[in-house]
Amino acid sequence: MLNTHDMPTLAAWWRGAVPGVRLFVIRNRTGTVVARTTLHTDAAFDAKVGDRFQLFGATEFVDDPAVARALFAGIAAAARAAGRTATFGPVGLLPNESGGVITSGHTDRGFVDSPWNPVWYPAAYEAHGFRRRFVADTWICPDLARPDLDPDAVFAFDDARLDGERLVIHRGRPRQLPLLRALLNASFAQLGYYTPIDDAQLRRQTDGLAWLLDPSLLLYLTRTGRPVAFVVALPDVSAAIRAAHGDLGPLRQLRLVATRRRYRREAVLIVKGTVPDAQANGYMRLLSRELLRNLRAGGYTTLCALTFHDVFKAGASHFGVSDLAALAKDTHKFESRYLDGLIGPYPAAMDLYRARSPIHHVDRLSCPVIFFQGLEDAVVPPSQAEMMVEALRAKGLPVAYLTFAGEQHGFRQAATIEAVLRAELSFYGRIFGFTPADGMPDLVIENLA
Repeated sequence: MLNTHDMPTLAAWWRGAVPGVRLFVIRNRTGTVVARTTLHTDAAFDAKVGDRFQLFGATEFVDDPAVARALFAGIAAAARAAGRTATFGPVGLLPNESGGVITSGHTDRGFVDSPWNPVWYPAAYEAHGFRRRFVADTWICPDLARPDLDPDAVFAFDDARLDGERLVIHRGRPRQLPLLRALLNASFAQLGYYTPIDDAQLRRQTDGLAWLLDPSLLLYLTRTGRPVAFVVALPDVSAAIRAAHGDLGPLRQLRLVATRRRYRREAVLIVKGTVPDAQANGYMRLLSRELLRNLRAGGYTTLCALTFHDVFKAGASHFGVSDLAALAKDTHKFESRYLDGLIGPYPAAMDLYRARSPIHHVDRLSCPVIFFQGLEDAVVPPSQAEMMVEALRAKGLPVAYLTFAGEQHGFRQAATIEAVLRAELSFYGRIFGFTPADGMPDLVIENLA
């Protein structure tokens, strides 16, 4: 604890459920909190780097030199009292997890699993003797749906290798996090700062996040049955967290689970890796291609692109929205009023709902479409696909419609996922006049000569 007459006071006011983690705040003379930090240590990290570090994280402070001086002096004093030789931070409770400070992009909002800080932080750290240890960049792809962003071109991979090397891409589930932990540890073991994560740490770090995992964004690759590479992305739910003021109670968690697919418009790549003996084989390109395909998958985006633009020659709609007004009335209660924030209050903004609904502009649609729909989809009911299918039939355009019993909004069953991929390839083969190497399943395409 730091007590001086002319500086704010650093006081420990909370001890959390995680052993060895202390949370401190600095208050000014009026009692207002002007800074905070947490202090902890990690024996595995000390052994890895060969020093005794005082780790700190969750650090915030106002733009006041006296406050920064008190904060860093308090951290240093705590380190000396604990017999530590150096301080290291800001980091998460696992040193190899997210941490650090941003040095640019301060006007952009943060996102899930990323730091954010005001512009004065880097200079304040460096003014008190901290030096930069690791420097990294965050890259943003603002429009995954643009026509030139072809997954096969961006992440080229010879599909003939799939059978030859017995490569299989799997979609993950929260219960498979231990498998991903083993992959993570093996992939990052060579890094100078990385310490292996154990089961307890994994459970602690994924608490509150596992239920956000979208199986189509959690992928791993096996070679001859052995996991060799993985990639994990999360829907960026930071907007929902801000709207809830950080209070993710049980009801809000249920709502996020039910609506998480809509947040895939902004997904955050959390981590990816390849085990050492499988690196330099292009396996990450293969997984990245599949991830990009899954991020781009969206029926409403497809239908709008086909209806309002003349760039495409064919398309596939996966449980897509065709009539926004009907969706506003028919979707389940967790999605109710969702469109009010995207379009406008319903029915007051009916003109906008009609203008942005493909079903009201089918006169502009002039290419073949295949539709995939889960019969138990409560988010986008089957009636949405059926309206478009009937419209294409009436126009005499080639159309195929496949439904799947037991599937909801986002296909989960392995047999369904395989059937959808094979049917979509078959559809393109029939439309563009090519035959896939593995042949094509029987597919009914109406209005195709």
